[in-house]
Amino acid sequence: MEAMKTKGRTQGRNSTELMMTVDVETITSPSKARGKAGNPCAGACSWLWSHQLIVACIVILCLLLVAAGVLAGVFGALRANMSDDKIPSASGGFEGCGWRPEAGTRIVNGEKSTLAWPWQVSLQNKFHTGKWTHFCGASIISSTWLLTARHCITNVPNLTGDIIAVMGTNSLNDTSLAVQRVAIAETVLHPDGESSDVALLRLAWSVAFSATVGPVCLPVNATTAKPDTPCFVTGWGVVTTNDKTKQVDLREVKLTIMNDSSCEPTNSGRPLQRSMMCAADVNTHADTCQGDSGGPLVRLAGETEPAPGRWVLEGITSFGRGCGSRVFLGVYARVAAFTQWISRTTATKTTAATETTAAAATTTTGKSAR
Repeated sequence: MEAMKTKGRTQGRNSTELMMTVDVETITSPSKARGKAGNPCAGACSWLWSHQLIVACIVILCLLLVAAGVLAGVFGALRANMSDDKIPSASGGFEGCGWRPEAGTRIVNGEKSTLAWPWQVSLQNKFHTGKWTHFCGASIISSTWLLTARHCITNVPNLTGDIIAVMGTNSLNDTSLAVQRVAIAETVLHPDGESSDVALLRLAWSVAFSATVGPVCLPVNATTAKPDTPCFVTGWGVVTTNDKTKQVDLREVKLTIMNDSSCEPTNSGRPLQRSMMCAADVNTHADTCQGDSGGPLVRLAGETEPAPGRWVLEGITSFGRGCGSRVFLGVYARVAAFTQWISRTTATKTTAATETTAAAATTTTGKSAR
């Protein structure tokens, strides 16, 4: 038996050596090599090998095309969600706005917010304490623009150098990598003065959208919510008028949009302007307070609206008399009254900033070349 095994291995080796034998005539005459009597597999093997190679190439090409299509879809989606030159609206034209995790627990009488509102921003300065301290809220409306109250920034001496925007967290003590801190590159106050309590802040660089950082939708076609519509307001402001300690954890409270006439006492007995609105909880008298200014008042888009189920920025926390009053209700800037100004301003300023950056890059390149 052992002899047979040895013989088999020897014969196999000799056959292999025979097939690998190539003479000078084979090398110099390929046509003869294919029909060479000493290599009976030459023609068949060559044909089989060439066809296998073609099939393999086709398979690889198909796989590459599929991979390219998948990558194109992924990067296309990322590009849509990260675009700097689009301001999201509830029209659904911008897929990234108005999404948030499922609502958590239910700012005078408010409770801690257990889940982040992705568009909530803390504006911070270090004028008085020497360390970054919250002073107003703001809302993310695109990867490079924030919306806040005009009165929050009118008295800041050097806004673009002295404040930062902090986003991506519920806690002001959060030092995790998920928190994004961005400098302010430019401020734009509404030209109508104090009666239009809105302002835009252009960020020095784009924020990275994630589960905890994202834009809120803007109202469509100046559409405003009707009275009795439920909404939420969020902020890190003080809890009561007598307690001046701002909160570490973001708080949220559910309010109801009120008739304009309900706000007249807060507005010194005068009717509210079209650019104002009020909201309250007539049962608990929950309210916003100092430090909540500039923050968002949001509602869910209804089933008949262009993007049902998305969160829409209905108001910006503006002013009130005291906090949690039974008579004087909280007043908010009505965002729907400013959507055209917001779209026009952000488009113009974004284009100008892009051109400035490009010009600076060209100048720098020219100097390096010399």
